[in-house]
Amino acid sequence: MIAQTCLLIASACIVSAAGVKSGKAEAEWLSESQTCEPGKPVQTALRLVVDENWHTYWSNPGEGGMKLGVKWDLPTGWIVGELEHPFPKRFMTGELPGFGYEGTVIFPVKITPPSGFTGSANLKAKFSWLTCNEAQCIPGTASLELNFTSSPTTSSPDAVTIQQAMRKIPQAQDDIHLDVTDLGKTLKLTFRGPFDAGNYDFFPLTPEVIDSGATFQFLKNGADWTAEVRKSEYANGPIKELTLVLVGKSVQSPLRVEWKMK
Repeated sequence: MIAQTCLLIASACIVSAAGVKSGKAEAEWLSESQTCEPGKPVQTALRLVVDENWHTYWSNPGEGGMKLGVKWDLPTGWIVGELEHPFPKRFMTGELPGFGYEGTVIFPVKITPPSGFTGSANLKAKFSWLTCNEAQCIPGTASLELNFTSSPTTSSPDAVTIQQAMRKIPQAQDDIHLDVTDLGKTLKLTFRGPFDAGNYDFFPLTPEVIDSGATFQFLKNGADWTAEVRKSEYANGPIKELTLVLVGKSVQSPLRVEWKMK
């Protein structure tokens, strides 16, 4: 199932992750560097190419979906960061609303070797996903590897691809503030800050808080922007936290705004 080739170039970090096809997608593990230095992080990424007319899912998949999963198998002392998700799009799987991706999607993830790293190391990961179309859903899995040796950093051919993908990762904002008021069956969202809510699409990153099919219609109220949205039927008890992803309708970078009950 796994077809991988390794290229050794004198003391280089070997990046080997030939594409693995499973279900309705092909997976490949990329690295922006062909070398790695002790204690210094290396930016890697999973590239998933989904078949035409199929889609896969965001970290909040909505209803009936499944987010990307990963099981890491790293040498002692190696540290893996969060598998980051670019901003999604909305779609329907039958009558179920969801959030996710079509075509090619890249999930960055940072890997850091131990400070005393010398010689070589083999990193393994098993990725799992769900792909769906209007009629059915098919799971996929891929076991991928990266091989590293300790050497000064040099860029790989995948560096530009990964850096471009990083621009689609929502960034936390401290100057935009969100307040949430639980009204029972709905939530009142209030934004304060230097931005125009009418220029953004909104996605609930926190699952089972806002109904996956809810629409966000913000109205300006003085310096604030407010909207009332349907609460998820799966919400259990008082809402204690909510993170929203804001995607600019023009060229703005995607934003991440968090709220927690005080």
